[in-house]
Amino acid sequence: MKASNRFDEGWFDRWFGGDYDADTALLCLQMLDDRCRRMFATPLEKTPGLTGVLAWRRPYGHGWKPLPCDLQQLIRETSGQGRFEVCPATDPIPGLFCLDIRLAYAASAIMVSSGTEWRHEVLPGGGWGDGEPRAASTPGYLGYTPARYRVRFEVPSDWGHVGILPTYQPGGWKWPTEGGPWEGWCDASELRLALAYDWNVEIEERLICVDDCKTTKRPLRSWAQQLSRLWAEPISAERVRAMWQRAVRLILLEAVGLFGYRPKIVTRRVSGIGEVPPHDLAEQTFRQTEEGEVEYEDYASCGRMNHLLHPEFSAAVWADTRVRLMRQISVFEREPLVTGALTLPREQVVGFGLDCLYLTADPGWQDDGKPGRYRLKSYVPGVCSAPRDRRQLEELLRGR
Repeated sequence: MKASNRFDEGWFDRWFGGDYDADTALLCLQMLDDRCRRMFATPLEKTPGLTGVLAWRRPYGHGWKPLPCDLQQLIRETSGQGRFEVCPATDPIPGLFCLDIRLAYAASAIMVSSGTEWRHEVLPGGGWGDGEPRAASTPGYLGYTPARYRVRFEVPSDWGHVGILPTYQPGGWKWPTEGGPWEGWCDASELRLALAYDWNVEIEERLICVDDCKTTKRPLRSWAQQLSRLWAEPISAERVRAMWQRAVRLILLEAVGLFGYRPKIVTRRVSGIGEVPPHDLAEQTFRQTEEGEVEYEDYASCGRMNHLLHPEFSAAVWADTRVRLMRQISVFEREPLVTGALTLPREQVVGFGLDCLYLTADPGWQDDGKPGRYRLKSYVPGVCSAPRDRRQLEELLRGR
């Protein structure tokens, strides 16, 4: 079958990588284009990410204004994405099991709350004058209010499990398992988990949502629910269904990343200081030129992307997914179902990978096929060498 003028090999590569049959890829994109037009009033775009953010913007995101540039940049500079970590393990291990969270980003996006007005605050000289009453030992912590915190923390002396709070170290993000004090930025959901396990935390700085609590919303809820329904649509042909689900999952992954897109930095010139924009980057970099003009660094315009940039969304989804890897409470057949690394003995946890747990045994968590549930993705049976880094982990999973 010859590809249509719109959906050609370039589209196939962007949506399916190098692993596709052209006839099946064309059929899948035609079907997906039809569904997106009906569900979101938007056609497929050339990339899954742009398709996803426009599918949010057109029916759900009108009137949801972006944060000021300096607050956007603060979030980008202080938030990590997936948790990729190989944990020390006794060698050899009795087997390797990979469990991933089905449509993890959809499950997290449904739960993420946010608002349109945020405020950046540094610890005042007299200390924080507010906080969650039930967390009196951590002044400045505002409970379930959407927020990001820069914290100093110590791991409890009797802690014997994986780390909870992130810190940026040479080589990337780390999750300390002992000692301190450590320092780093975290989402409110990550801080909430650490406090639930009695970690000692002090808040040095915070970025908080200051909308009235009655107007704080879940901006991605309907969008993520619709994409979950799209992913689950019954398709009888197995190969088409596999490509279909892969494409919908890619819409979620890339759209969440695109919300946090980082604009390039450019140098601008204006005639006077009064024309310098009021954000930290410009105010920290402006200088007088020999010609009497003022030169400063600024964020490049992203064209039609400007109104789609919401790093507060992406940072919250990434953080919620990391929390789900450690501890998740859901409902299965009307009974609480508690899953995640912190519910298992430390020696069973080999590592983390975006939305995956790598374990030495299958914990047998119940699965009803819903987004957010753990499922057994793959396993390496029998005794094998414990991986020491991500390369060894991937090679072990591939059977090398």
